Amino acid sequence: MIHRFLFVGLLAMAVHFAVAAVAISAGVPPLLSNFLGFLGAVPVSYRGHRDWTFRAGRTPHAVAVPRFLVLSLSAFAANETLYAAMLAHAPLHETVSLALVLGGVAFGTFVLCRFWAFHPRTP
Repeated sequence: MIHRFLFVGLLAMAVHFAVAAVAISAGVPPLLSNFLGFLGAVPVSYRGHRDWTFRAGRTPHAVAVPRFLVLSLSAFAANETLYAAMLAHAPLHETVSLALVLGGVAFGTFVLCRFWAFHPRTP
């Protein structure tokens, strides 16, 4: 399961990073670019994790989608906070900081997906 999570996570992270990097290079402010990347990555992450990583077909979309959105928005809030801090305090390029932050948030996302968002039992 962990290898599937890593694959889907890396795919979603690549989409997130690519969208954000293109936006940054086009002159969009970094934090807004990060949000645009997040919007591009969410559908990739949801479908990949629900259908392949956790094989959560028994968890109805009506249960999984709201949970996943809460999880994703919480992870994005952590991501954006850490990214803003790195932009303000780390002498790194915007895209390097973004890559570090995206990788750092992944572990918590795995745990919450596995035991909550795609868990077959309802709350």
